[in-house]
Order: sequence, then structure tokens, then C-alpha cells
Amino acid sequence: MKRKITVRAVSILFTASLVLAGIFFFARVTKRTDSDFKTDPFFAENTDVDVLFLGTSHVINGIFPMQLWKDFGITSYNLGGHGITIATSYWILRNAAEYHKPKVAVLDVSLAESEYLAPSAEWAHDSFDAFPLTKTKALAVQDLYPDDGETQQELLYPFVLYHSRWSELSGKSIKEAFTGIEMTTEKGAESRISVSAPGEGRDTLIPESKVREVNTPGMEYIRKFVSYCRENDIEPVLINVPYPATADEQEAANAITALAEELSVPYLNLQYASLVDFDTDLYDADAHLNPSGARKVTDYLGRWLSENTDLTDHRDDAAYASWDADYEAYRDFLKENITAYAGFAINLMLLNNENFAGTLELSGYTPGKVEQKLIDQLGAAITVKETDAGGDWNARLTITDKEDGSTVAVKTYGSLTFLESTAQ
Repeated sequence: MKRKITVRAVSILFTASLVLAGIFFFARVTKRTDSDFKTDPFFAENTDVDVLFLGTSHVINGIFPMQLWKDFGITSYNLGGHGITIATSYWILRNAAEYHKPKVAVLDVSLAESEYLAPSAEWAHDSFDAFPLTKTKALAVQDLYPDDGETQQELLYPFVLYHSRWSELSGKSIKEAFTGIEMTTEKGAESRISVSAPGEGRDTLIPESKVREVNTPGMEYIRKFVSYCRENDIEPVLINVPYPATADEQEAANAITALAEELSVPYLNLQYASLVDFDTDLYDADAHLNPSGARKVTDYLGRWLSENTDLTDHRDDAAYASWDADYEAYRDFLKENITAYAGFAINLMLLNNENFAGTLELSGYTPGKVEQKLIDQLGAAITVKETDAGGDWNARLTITDKEDGSTVAVKTYGSLTFLESTAQ
């Protein structure tokens, strides 16, 4: 009788283990991986992350932590989120600081004028799903969605939502359930690759003195952000990443100046820093920077942080050697982009990077206004030659790796391909 009971107990335990393993497996294959892709390297980092960047997609697309490492030895992570509010950024900082408390927290003020407390559930998933369920995460969800129990439930227990995604299963998602997901090499940033002109009426800069009154949840949460930083020995910095803003949006961003003065916190309103050229530095017409624009903003921030904070340059510290390895993976990512993307303007834009140099041969073609600007900003990094090559191309761009002189890509362009801006 005892043997029967033992066999039955083992059988029950074995069955329960299979059930639990099945639940775990199906939770893995059905979950959205966007948040893990972006944030898992943050959790895996075993060194100090001295700076956290928070805000909307302006931040994701506009600030490159790996460039800050290469040029300034600053360790940082980009925790910006698509379409998120100031209140959401505040809570992301509080959650993130439980894993890596930064020395400096930089908050972009875009959407401070919005009356919305929280983003759509879709964007919130991208920002919060990778964070383990803790008291702080629960407080965040309850604060952002106080009257929306359904959204609270799906953000705190994502499997409630993801179990219905069977139709979206793929070989890739099943493989990732066993091997783990691919992770970003950009430390949370996201390169968006194209060259676009600003929309009509969005390329006029109003006087910085023009402001409008802003009394919104965003303004309240800027105050909370600054208070939390000071209570936890974190230096707060406010910024406004440049983009082709409407006059109304510019007036709202200018209103932050008075709040920053009241709170005695630095505010870098980069709309007025003459950093970017909207002819060459936009991914899309109305909002986001491409890598050329992001590099200019990142360089400015790196210099400002180095000169105005007590951050340490870790490049000669053996304890941070992993960041050098991460940068090599990032360089491979940059090379892949150069190889993958077509279009004369796009290739010139991607060449605006200290890792690469180019030789441009022109055969019977005069670059247009934007193309010439892209060439001019490269300075000594590009050599331009006139040639009488004939054949089926009007221009040829040879891109080399400055480190070893190897050829990264050779791009040829016929007369019909100069305005191409699509990934192949």
C-alpha cells in the first residue's frame, strides 16, 4: 500500500511539473518581447550605470549611450519609451533605480503639456513588462491607471493578455522560448534610419521668450521627478530634445524654463542650441531624429555632463572592460546598417560616424541641396572625386572602417535611385 501511495505521489508531482513547465513555456512563446529586447541588458549589467535617460521616443531615437561611452567614458542607459507621459517616466525611474541607481537622471519634457496621465496600454507594456513584479511596479500601475482595473491586471500579470496570442506564434518565438531573445546592442536606444524633411510650418523657431501657461499632470510629475531624485542622491536634469515642433509645442517647452528655475534644476532646451539641421537630421517629418541628428545631440550632452557633473570617465578602468566589448558589438550593428540600407542620402547620413570614412565618386551628377549638406557635414571623413566612369551609375560611395581600413560597403547609384530611402 505504501508503494502505491509513493508511486501515486511521484505521478502527481511529475504531472504537476509538466503542467508548470507547460505554463512557463507557453508564457514565454506568447509574450511580447519588445520590453525584454530593450531592457534585459540593463538588468544584466554588472557595473554602475551612472546616467539614465527618460522620456518619449524623442529620447529613444535621439540619445546614444554607446557613443557616450566611446567619446566620454560615461556609462548610461536609455529608458525612453514610445508615446509615454512624464508620469510614466517618473515611475520608470523609480523602478529602474531599484536595480541600478544612477548618479544623474535626465528627463525629456516632451508631452509635459499633455492632459493625459498615462500612455496607451500598448506603450506601457513596452516600458514595464521587463520589470519584475514588485511593490514599486504595483504602485506605478495603480497610480497611472487608477480607474482601469483591466489595464492594471494585464500590466501586472502580462500572461493574462499574452495567452490569447496563439495566432502570432512563429518559429522565431518558439526558438526564443528555449534560447532567449535577442537583446539590443544600443543600450536601450533605437536608431531610426531615413532622411526626411520637416512638415509644413514645422521648421520655424519661435523666440524662447514666448511661453504659454501649462497646468497639467506632466508639470506635477516633473516636480515629483526632481523631488525623488534629490531624496535619493540623484542629480536631476531636464532637457528638450530638438524636433520640428509646432509653435504651440515650443511655447509649452519654453514654459519649463520657469519651473526649472523655481526647482533650481538644469534645463537644456536644445531647440535653441543650434545642434541639428532638420534638412539632414530627421527620420520623419514631425518628430524623430535619425542617427546623424542623434549623434549631434549625444555629443552635446556628453560634453555638458562631463563639464557640469561629477561623473567618472571609466574608459581606463578594468572593471568596465565589458563596456568596450559591448561597443564592439555596437560597431558591428553600425556596419550592418550601412550594408543593409540603400539610398544615396541615407548612406551619406549613416557615414556621419567616427568609425567610418568614405570616398565618393561622381560621374555626371551634381548632388542636390540635402545631399550636399550631408556631404559637407562629413568634412575630412569623405573624399569627393569627379570621374568619367560611364557605365550604369552616376555615383559610387565606398565606405571603409577607420580602425582597420577594411571596406564595409560599396554603394552605386543610378539616376533613378538618389531619393531611395528604404531598407533592403
